[in-house]
Amino acid sequence: MSWLEDRLIKIIELRKKGLEDLAIADELDLSSEMMKIYEGSARDAIKKISKSYSLGVMSRIVGLSAITIEILASAYGIRIRKEKNKRKKSRSNKGGGVDKYNLRDRLIRRGISPKNIAKRFGVTRQAIDNYVKRTNQSEKWRQSRYWYENGAVMKEQQRNQIIGNLLLGLIEKKLKEAGEEEWITRKALEYCWGTYTNVGRNTRYNFEDLLMLFKSYYGAQKIGEKISFRKMRQGTNIKFDSNVKAILNRVGLESMRPIERHLISKEWEEKIKNSVKIEMPCRDLAYFLDLPDHILRRYIWDFGLVEQRPITKISIKNFGREKGHAHLTHRLASQIYEAYDAGFKHEETAYLLDVPIRMIEYAIANRNETGDKIIRALKILCPGRKIENPYKDFKD
Repeated sequence: MSWLEDRLIKIIELRKKGLEDLAIADELDLSSEMMKIYEGSARDAIKKISKSYSLGVMSRIVGLSAITIEILASAYGIRIRKEKNKRKKSRSNKGGGVDKYNLRDRLIRRGISPKNIAKRFGVTRQAIDNYVKRTNQSEKWRQSRYWYENGAVMKEQQRNQIIGNLLLGLIEKKLKEAGEEEWITRKALEYCWGTYTNVGRNTRYNFEDLLMLFKSYYGAQKIGEKISFRKMRQGTNIKFDSNVKAILNRVGLESMRPIERHLISKEWEEKIKNSVKIEMPCRDLAYFLDLPDHILRRYIWDFGLVEQRPITKISIKNFGREKGHAHLTHRLASQIYEAYDAGFKHEETAYLLDVPIRMIEYAIANRNETGDKIIRALKILCPGRKIENPYKDFKD
């Protein structure tokens, strides 16, 4: 559960206890105006889209978990649309319905595949291909096919962009005459909820870190100072200047200074060189090194170590098109083992990591092999450390 979700749920719990706005604000160490902004933005966003979208789609659009949305909707008396089976009844062609040749031409103009058209009329695919060529409809079918295959994706992107603008409009309305604190919160919310071209969770950063980052930016802008990315991210868990630049770009803020390039220490250079021959994908190695994937790849390239990298599979096992992550990676395996040792149940771990339970069971059953490989890798990456578990239970 994110920091923002936790705060919204606490507001609901305190309301159920009968506390007034001022009392709730004092309990959460907020101003009453800020408390209303948090609550009002979430309530209005859920209310606006609840009539058009199901719970699963709402979760992906708003960036809140389904459980949080259910709690908020129940508290505010908002009805959530249930999933419906969209299977349509087949139309009978009895009683002089649509002429089969006209229907066939309509299906071609819509971009339906020859295989499905052939199945509809009980003929071979080759017969449909020949008909399309004979009636000079090949070019028309290719154009229609493109829109048939890509139209849903394009409509999804347009829809998400419209909803994104709607949510931002609601936030902007509440913060029309905003001061410093409200501007900072608006930018943090804008980063979390402002981009909807990709369905899914929109941020991997802690909400408090974003508030601190935008507070530094606002303070420097107010006095006309040009603050560096490094200084802006001080006191946060945002580790790289490139991450700060990406955050600012996403909310439409200009960078005050270019990214400062710094040489890495000899210790980190040694760690990266040691990691090259480990038989794991770069993404997993970057996780254990606590580095962004692109940073590790860049240094491997800069040090001329690309040819020393072994050919590796992208995952330990693929679980197909199941809910959540389909590929069991060394990173996920390490997180599963850590959760298991901490006493989490399989169902809880599956929910937290957004993976199928079958993946949890497979990882635990193969812990001897996969866990030993992770331990060997950690001993190479962190020399001098006493490594006993297949996960990082220490800080560098």
